[in-house]
Amino acid sequence: MKRSSSRLAPLWLWLRRYWYPLLIIMIAIYQFVRLLLVGPVLANWIAWLFILVAEAASVWFRREGLLAVCAVAAVLAVSPVTFTSFADISLFAIGYLCATTPAWIGIGAGAVTALSLIYGFYLAEEDFNNSFGAILYGVIPIAVGLTIAYNRRLLEMEQVRRRLQLAQQSQDFATEVHDSISHVLVQISILSEAKLSTVAQDQADHLEQINGLSARGLREMRDLVKELQSRSQQWALLAGGEKAPQMIEDTADACVNSDFGSVLQEFSDALQRAGFTLELQIQGDTESVPPSTATVLADCLREISTNIMKYADATQPVALLLRINASRVRLYCANEVKDGGANFPSSGHGLVGIKRRVESLGGQVETALDDATWSITIGV
Repeated sequence: MKRSSSRLAPLWLWLRRYWYPLLIIMIAIYQFVRLLLVGPVLANWIAWLFILVAEAASVWFRREGLLAVCAVAAVLAVSPVTFTSFADISLFAIGYLCATTPAWIGIGAGAVTALSLIYGFYLAEEDFNNSFGAILYGVIPIAVGLTIAYNRRLLEMEQVRRRLQLAQQSQDFATEVHDSISHVLVQISILSEAKLSTVAQDQADHLEQINGLSARGLREMRDLVKELQSRSQQWALLAGGEKAPQMIEDTADACVNSDFGSVLQEFSDALQRAGFTLELQIQGDTESVPPSTATVLADCLREISTNIMKYADATQPVALLLRINASRVRLYCANEVKDGGANFPSSGHGLVGIKRRVESLGGQVETALDDATWSITIGV
C-alpha cells in the first residue's frame, strides 16, 4: 500500500502542476472534433482560431487570456454571422475568474458575456426563453466560481489559524523551557560552585564537573529556545503576521499557583540557598492577588531570582518591595551587580519572557541600571 502511494505521489504532483494546460488542450480537442462534425464552415474555423489563441494565452497569462476568451465570446454573440457555440470555454473562463480573481472581474466578465448573448438574441429576434437561458449562462458560472472562492478563503483562514496555533505553542514551550529549566540549572551551578572551596579535592572535581555540565546544559537549552522562537516567528510570518504571537496565559493553569505567599517563600528560599540576604517588604494582602496575576508574578520572580544568582553580589542584600491593592500589584526588586557575573551565556530571553507575560495582562515592566544597582519594576 505504501509503495503504491509513493509511486502515485510524483504523478499527483505533476497533475497539480500541469492540470490547467491539460484541461485547455482537452477543451481545444473537443472543439476541434465538434467543428469537424458540423462541417467545413469557414466562419466557424475563423472564430475557433481566435478562441484558440485566447485559450493558449491563458496558459501563460491566466487572467488576461480568460478575459480575452470572454471578449471573443461576447463579440461572436453580437455578430450578425451565425457561429457554432463555444459555451464550454466561456463558461469555464467566467467561473475560473470568479474563483481566482477579485469578484468584480469574474462578475463583470459574466455580465458582459450574458448581455452580449441577450443582445445577440434580440438582433436575431429569438424568443424570451433564449434570453432567459443567456441570463443563466452568466449567473451559473458566477455562482459556482464565487462558491469555490469562498471555500478557498475558508481553507486559507484555517491554514493561517493552524500556523498561528503552531507558532503560539512553540513560543509558549520555548518560554516555559527557558523559565523552568534555566532556573534549576543556574541554582545547581551556583550551589556547586559555592562548595568548591570547602570540600576535598576529589569532591571538588565532581562539583566542578557538575558546574560545567549545568553551564553547558543551560547553553544547549538556550540554543533550543532560540530555535523554537525562530520557528515560531517563521510560522507567524507564513500566517501573514509581522511578529510572533504574544503568549496567552491559560486560566486553568493560573489557578495552580494562586497561593502567592508560597511563591514569595520559594523566592526567598532560593536566594538564601545561594547565599543571598533578602530584604522583603509587603504592603497589602497576598491572598487578594488574582490567580492569573499570581501566576505571572510567580514566573517573573523565578526569572528574577535566576538573574540575581547569576549577576548579583552575594555580599549585598537584595531588596524586594511588593505593594498590593484592589486594582493593581506593583513589584520592585533591586540588587547590586558583581563584576563579571556567573559563567553563563546571556541571551535576554528571560526579560523578554517577563515583558511578554506582564504585557499579556495589560501591565508594564521597567528596568534600570544605576551605577552598580540593577532594578526591575513590574506593575500589573
